[in-house]
Amino acid sequence: MVRSSCIVVCLLFCFISCMGFLNNHTPRKRLLQPSTNNRQKISLNELSEPVRSGEEYENSEMVFAVQNMEELQEKLDKSGQYDAVVVKVYSESCRACKFMTAQFVKVLEENPNILGLKINGGMYPELSKKLGVRGVPTFIMYINGERVDHFYAKTRDALEENIEVNM
Repeated sequence: MVRSSCIVVCLLFCFISCMGFLNNHTPRKRLLQPSTNNRQKISLNELSEPVRSGEEYENSEMVFAVQNMEELQEKLDKSGQYDAVVVKVYSESCRACKFMTAQFVKVLEENPNILGLKINGGMYPELSKKLGVRGVPTFIMYINGERVDHFYAKTRDALEENIEVNM
């Protein structure tokens, strides 16, 4: 009986101590606080043009497919009438690549002095490796048949900016 009384007293003491600790303890700050900035909501009716997938532009006459180094070199050799050649390396499973297909075609439509080529890096990985591509979508720019730059772009602004810098 003495033992059970001692156990009850000890448990009661522990319980009271923990309760005191819990009452005096201040909670830690949350690391991820909800955002307080007000984002402006845009309805679909306010967009200037409809949202399109890259599939609409996949077979565009503005971009020519390349399957090997010989074909790429042949296109570069015959590109004298253009100020630049931009090669897009992509993968069919890449969402950013699908989005950039439409953006790439639009940039080429606005710049008829640029020749557009495309390489399916997923289908031709050895060609991608020879070109030094590490991720997709990668754009490689040539001027007068010489490689001047390669860059990763997943927005139209980034694509246009990189082309302008190298022209």
